[in-house]
Order: sequence, then C-alpha cells, then structure tokens
Amino acid sequence: MTRILLILCTFWLSALGSSVTGHDAAADPIIRPVIRPVIRLCTSDWPPYTIKPEDGKPVSGLHTDIVLTAFERLGFEVEIQSVAWERCLNDTAAGLYDGLYSASFRPERAAFAIYPKQKLRAVSYVVVVSKGAAHGWTTARDAAALPQPIAVPHGFSIAHELQQMPGVTVDSGALNDMQNLRKLLDGRVGTMIAEQEAVRQAISAFEAGDLIELLDPPYQPGRDYFVIISRKFHGSEPVAQALADRLDRTLETLRAEGEFERVERNYLRQLSVSLSGRMEQRELPSLRGVPISTGERGAVQTLRPGSN
Repeated sequence: MTRILLILCTFWLSALGSSVTGHDAAADPIIRPVIRPVIRLCTSDWPPYTIKPEDGKPVSGLHTDIVLTAFERLGFEVEIQSVAWERCLNDTAAGLYDGLYSASFRPERAAFAIYPKQKLRAVSYVVVVSKGAAHGWTTARDAAALPQPIAVPHGFSIAHELQQMPGVTVDSGALNDMQNLRKLLDGRVGTMIAEQEAVRQAISAFEAGDLIELLDPPYQPGRDYFVIISRKFHGSEPVAQALADRLDRTLETLRAEGEFERVERNYLRQLSVSLSGRMEQRELPSLRGVPISTGERGAVQTLRPGSN
C-alpha cells in the first residue's frame, strides 16, 4: 500500500511541476489545465520575516514571499493563517495545517514535521538591555550574568534552551518582540533576547534607540530557519516526504536564481520604517503589492498564482 501511495504521489507532484513549466495547455488539445491544490500553512507575527494581516489582508514578510514563490512554482494555491506560535506548532502537529514557517530545528518538531535541507535564512539572536543597566555579559555568553528575568516570546525554542540554564529566569508570557520590548522599557523584565532584525524594527517603532542597548557578542550568531511540512500531509508521511523533497529542490533553484537575495535586499531596505508605520496605523506596500499593516491574529489569506 505504501508503495502504491509513493507511485501516485510522485505522479501527482510531477504533474504539478509540469503545470508551471510555461507550457501552453490551451494550445494543446491533449493537455488539460491542472486544478491547483490548496496547501494550508500557518505562521506567527515576526517582522520583518512574517507580518500579520489586518481585515483579511494577506500575511506578508521576507520569509512569506519566499514561501509563496516556492509553493506557487510547485503548483499550489497557498493559504496562510497568522496565529500564536505555540498554536501554529500544535495545530500542525495535529494535521490541521499542512506546514508552517519560520521554524528553527528542534527534535520534537522533527517528530511531527519534515525539514527540507534548504533553509529560509540564518538569523542572529541578540541580547537587549536598558541603557546603562549593569550586566556581566561577555564572550562567555553566560545568560545568568544578565539582568533577570529574560524575556523571550511564548513558544520560541530559545525559551526552552534558556530554561535549562542554571541561574536563569525566563519570562515567556509575551506573544512577540514588540510586547517584550514594552516590558523592558517598563522595567518589568531585565533583559530580552530577540532576533536582530526583528528587534531593530521594534526599537524603531517605539523610537527607543536612546533607551536600550544591544550587547556584544550576539547570544547566537547564526540560527537556521525553515518552512516545514506536516508528516500528516494528505494523511500519508510518504506523500509528505515527496512534497518536502520537491520543495527542497525548488528552494535550491530559487536561491541559485538569486531570488533569496533579491527578496532580502528589498525587504530589509523597504521595511526599515515599516513598524513605525504600523504603530501609526499607516500602510506600506509589500513586494507583492499587498498592504502591510497591523491587525488581529487569525485572518486568512488566499493567494492565487499571478495575483498581486
């Protein structure tokens, strides 16, 4: 039975790949247009990599553009829902989503999802404290020497790592870096650890550059993040593995074509003030021509090939 599933899956995915090669189906009476299957993904608000929508508008962000391009090349119509990160993980494990992004590697995640070899991006995590705060942060990277507690968003793998360290108290009650920066500015936490670009966006939004300090060295200089596929995709792990393999090759192609560099270069330039705009309820056009703005969690997007 497993062998039959693999054969059918390979044929199906091959058909999807041929549907986006540019062949004119209408000009060939033998070839019929392929109905594009839907793939449902979840993510969580993490500017500039993923940015939650408002009033049903699409999820945007640096990683989102890469993920959309990859799955559209594979022949999918993509639905993305922005939810709390822990819910995203749990619902993908339960098979309610076909996959998620952006996820660092953890063994417990690999138990319910398949990681491609190709990463979305390697990011750096930095240590953030109030300006002038006493600390013992050195190249030894001893988190216990930092002002406690240390704030990390709820459900992030880095929180689990910190909780295993002697002398470290972790505050993981916030959903995102914006909330943690507010806690730091209000004196409710002693330190926050966050991804470098994300925290710079948050600092800009709060105009807090004179109030806080990013410490050297980084907490973690390079951490890989991925889009991962649920092992329950279409109810079959072999089918999920076949999709993950195709996704891996597509991401490799996009990287070779320079798509990763193009998206990263444009987003890091265009979104340098995006969170300030969001805080003021202004909108900034994304690379896909879709507004980026604040909003409630849980709004669903459906992006069709060729849409803007």
